Amino acid sequence: MSYQIFNQPVFVGFFLGVMLLMIVYNFSLYIGFKDKSYIYLILFILTSCIGLLIINGVTFNYIWPNLYKLTNRSLPFFIFASLASSIEFYRLLLKVKSFNPLLEKIL
Repeated sequence: MSYQIFNQPVFVGFFLGVMLLMIVYNFSLYIGFKDKSYIYLILFILTSCIGLLIINGVTFNYIWPNLYKLTNRSLPFFIFASLASSIEFYRLLLKVKSFNPLLEKIL
């Protein structure tokens, strides 16, 4: 039942609208504060949204129809990009370098 709700075009459109507002808001924060961590937050939101759209099949139906290989190969890329951008965002936000230099080298 809940899967059917999340796969409705109205819900997907609402979700994309909210994510677009988050991207615009964080970009305005980046312009105002000149903090590089907001760019990584924008990348995280963008790659997560694209990954979720791939999982729901929206990209296959509307963005790149009939490209099976691209759909299958792009999901791991967007998952990895989402993970990498979130790690970089938290590393910059929490200023890991000043508190734990060893963890900074690991990340």
